[in-house]
Amino acid sequence: MSDPQPSFPWGRSLALSCAIAGVIIACLPRAFFLSVLSRGSGDSAEVIVDLLPRLAAFVAVAGFALAFVAWKWGTQIDRLLDRVLTELHLGSSSPVCSREMWKWGLVCAIVVLSFDWRALVWGYFESDDFNLLIDNRSLPLPDLIYAVMNDHIYPIGRLIIRGLHWMFGTNAIFYNCISVGSLVALVWSGCLYLRSSGVSRLGTSVFLLLLVSWTMWGELTSGEYILLFHESFMTAALLVGWATIRWRETSQLRYSIFTAMLVGYSCFMNISGFWVACAALVFLACEAWGHCRRSRGLDAEAVSLRWLSQFAAIVIPILLAIVFYNDAYHRPGGPTFLSSAGERHGLGGLVLQWTYTICTALLSILIAIPHHLIDFGAMEISMAFSLLCIAGASAYAWPELVKRSLHSRFVAILLIVSGVTLMVCLGRPTVGLGNVVPPKYLFMPVTLFCLVFAFLFDGWWYRLPERGRPLFQKLCLIGVALVWSSQGGASICGHFGVPFFETTRGGEIREHRREYAAMQQIKETLFVPLEQAVRGNLAIPEIPGSTLGTRYPELAFPWQYQPAMSYMLDVLADDPSRFEVLFPQQQSYPPVTVTRTLRDDVSPEFLKLLQTSEPARQLYGLPTTLQPIVANVMPDSSTPQVTISIDKVPSGFKLGVGEVIVDDHTGIRIEYPEWAPEERCYLAIRWPSTESVNHRNVTVSVDSELFGETTGHLLETRFEVGELEIYDLLTIPSFALNETIESVTLHFRKLPAAIPSVRVLRCDSVRREIHR
Repeated sequence: MSDPQPSFPWGRSLALSCAIAGVIIACLPRAFFLSVLSRGSGDSAEVIVDLLPRLAAFVAVAGFALAFVAWKWGTQIDRLLDRVLTELHLGSSSPVCSREMWKWGLVCAIVVLSFDWRALVWGYFESDDFNLLIDNRSLPLPDLIYAVMNDHIYPIGRLIIRGLHWMFGTNAIFYNCISVGSLVALVWSGCLYLRSSGVSRLGTSVFLLLLVSWTMWGELTSGEYILLFHESFMTAALLVGWATIRWRETSQLRYSIFTAMLVGYSCFMNISGFWVACAALVFLACEAWGHCRRSRGLDAEAVSLRWLSQFAAIVIPILLAIVFYNDAYHRPGGPTFLSSAGERHGLGGLVLQWTYTICTALLSILIAIPHHLIDFGAMEISMAFSLLCIAGASAYAWPELVKRSLHSRFVAILLIVSGVTLMVCLGRPTVGLGNVVPPKYLFMPVTLFCLVFAFLFDGWWYRLPERGRPLFQKLCLIGVALVWSSQGGASICGHFGVPFFETTRGGEIREHRREYAAMQQIKETLFVPLEQAVRGNLAIPEIPGSTLGTRYPELAFPWQYQPAMSYMLDVLADDPSRFEVLFPQQQSYPPVTVTRTLRDDVSPEFLKLLQTSEPARQLYGLPTTLQPIVANVMPDSSTPQVTISIDKVPSGFKLGVGEVIVDDHTGIRIEYPEWAPEERCYLAIRWPSTESVNHRNVTVSVDSELFGETTGHLLETRFEVGELEIYDLLTIPSFALNETIESVTLHFRKLPAAIPSVRVLRCDSVRREIHR
């Protein structure tokens, strides 16, 4: 059958329009784009404006090329395209066989790999992954199952990590293969559900192309492997939907068992997995609703018993999981349920957040970072427009969905997307519009909306008159092409480091490549030489996160937390169990060995490495940040005195015993007698009540025998009037690892109006003063 062709040349006109638009954009002045795009600091606009000429030139060249092809061979292409798409759609009426399902799996793998092949090489561990590795190394199996991360327990997830670590260690390539394979499994399970539901091959292809092109999959496919647990919930939910359909069609027990296994896996993976159990109940209820409409007159009692058996297969794992979590959340010292949820904002706030999250998911399918719309005053309009579009499209397609018995499954997807969004809003409440919804929360409604679009495509295709279907198919292809272009453009912005595009595929790959390079540099500088030099155990000093962050800002977590070296020990060392990390203070996480005699307790091989390796000295000589211990007392007269050398003291400044000396009006220099390092480790400062100093305006330099002079150590200070602030100098590695300290100098960005009181305290004096 040959459909009549539309008279208007849509393809060549659109291509020519894009080409002309590209030429115009390339010719516009840079200042014009800066004035239009700049918001806030304008950092993103600066980077985007520099990319626009190249992007516009590419669009222009591609547009002219496509216009030429459409002008030369447009008619032949239209006929071929219409015939192929129509046959593909009409051929979907044949029963779905296992061979077709395996073909869909192959297609899903090819499409996913075409987007995420780089993640196989450059994906890497991130943030919470290190927590999993630390707990896996340090906790016995019974305690590991109940180990807490925030307010979450991952019983099955902990077992999976232990198995993966036993097989692959911390070789990221294997974890990357699992990450990309998980996305393939998710997309494939969606295709299985759609084809089993009766959606056409063309509608299923729309789901596949829209979902895989979503560029914020980068956060789940290129690292942060803990998110695989949450991604598997979506896969499990879709497979439950497919198994429910197959069970309804065949009444085979294996589908009930499979459903019970999926629900149990989700519930015992994490308490968030209970949404999969709720989705299973929704699938079952909607399937029963659709079945009753199609099967009137059947034995109601027999049907009820049959459906109750499937209901039991879902409920039994739920009850077992409830018993487990009730025990876990009531154990002594255990977690508190939803302790990390944040402040509630009432019913109105919940409705607003739910609406905003739903609309953000819809908009993110076309615009990768939709929260930026609020900067241009377009957020409310975009939200309303997206809801109206989905409601109008559903209303138009509904009669055909009912006619083709797709309505119950369509309603099931809508209910599940509403429920899973509500779960996100209850678990992590926020307030207002314009908040960034992380991809780890957004991918679930995005996946479900792509399923909705597949249903709507079929409803529209069958509802339209036959002569309008070719045009509808072309418009859908153009829409998919626009989505791919938009998502690809966002990924390119992330690749070039444009701010706020870090969670795109290009941005995630870029960040993980930089993180991997930093990790390798630390590993080659410190761990490889030590592991080659010593076969036994090693004791090395900690490097605080604020210290590492001065040279390696790429190691910071997405929420700007700077991890200490011990946090990443499992990735840095080939055998982390050989290393004992020492630090003068106790850390909340990960635990370290506390010692006040750091130089004496580290391994001799480490000190030898410091003496012979300039990169190692530079690593431990990096600037650090000292957090104050604030007390409301001043040291008493038993505090050991310091040797004071006075040079160029400003006129009018009076110096008392044990107070400060000013060097060149910008610094306070303290010279040390020959004390042991652990006896000179605290610096006490009291600012005069008349002094008002800006936050973070004092740095410390240390002049020592081993490191020379290290500078830039920051005093994180509150400068409260009349309060004593005490700093532990042993937290500066270049201070703690020396036998001889020549001097410590305090530097000010501007000279204070009144000289503060500065003393050096012994450990026992500090303990006595703080606990008085």
